[in-house]
Amino acid sequence: MATKMFSCYVDQLAPHMPAVIFPPNATIADVRTTKPVLFLAILSVSSRINYPELQPILTREVMSLYADRIILHGE
Repeated sequence: MATKMFSCYVDQLAPHMPAVIFPPNATIADVRTTKPVLFLAILSVSSRINYPELQPILTREVMSLYADRIILHGE
């Protein structure tokens, strides 16, 4: 499921609004381990296309992580 959502972002969404572009050799495993919050944000955005029922759940999780990092830890 995560692979399908990540591929959807890379193949369908990023070409139209290139907020984050990955090099051609980047793998889902690389992004998941090195940038877990970005990975979750990508899943949240792309879930709307293939798994719309997951988007509210993933979005709440991303917002919770942002709030924790920004408000509680000052990042």
